[in-house]
Amino acid sequence: MNARKATWLGLLCALVALAVVPAAASASGAPSNLLEAAAIGDPAATDPVADAPDTFFYRGEEISGEKAVALELSCNQGELAFECYDSTEELIRNTSGGTVAVARGGGVAAAAGGCAYNYLFEWGLPNKGGYVISFGGLNVWSNYADVYDKNTSSFNTGQANAVFAGWKNGGGNWFPESNPNCKYKATLVGTGWNDRFSSRRRF
Repeated sequence: MNARKATWLGLLCALVALAVVPAAASASGAPSNLLEAAAIGDPAATDPVADAPDTFFYRGEEISGEKAVALELSCNQGELAFECYDSTEELIRNTSGGTVAVARGGGVAAAAGGCAYNYLFEWGLPNKGGYVISFGGLNVWSNYADVYDKNTSSFNTGQANAVFAGWKNGGGNWFPESNPNCKYKATLVGTGWNDRFSSRRRF
């Protein structure tokens, strides 16, 4: 084989290798970003995106997101506003977020399927510490409100699977662990992903 043929053969092999990279990445498991999701036809690549509301209500009055965080309130993210409460138990009592028994630290499961929560619950500190967000949306990339952006340290997926992205709109790399329904992650400290989530998707 002459040098010119060898060069062309080498280039052809390189192009073939590049063409199969997305397939190889997806074969090893779930996609790790939007490009890999698109390559395998995963719905995450085409799901709509939505910004979180920037309005917070607490005890019937509008407050700032900064105050909600400072008071470590438990806030449910709705389409138009966050409704905030003094405790997770109160939030659950006023929404469909989960079961009061679990919020009190009692026995397992009054919620369907044995999960502690129906919605995705996220905390600002490890081990369910700090502020609380609950979120029940499905099949949409939901960006975090500014006060919660890159500020999550523990979570419970509730009654749906979840994926977390390092950028808004599902962009950047995705948290590499599998997050099936009912998964509780006590802490993100030490994973390289503490305080890095900017958007999430439930499905």
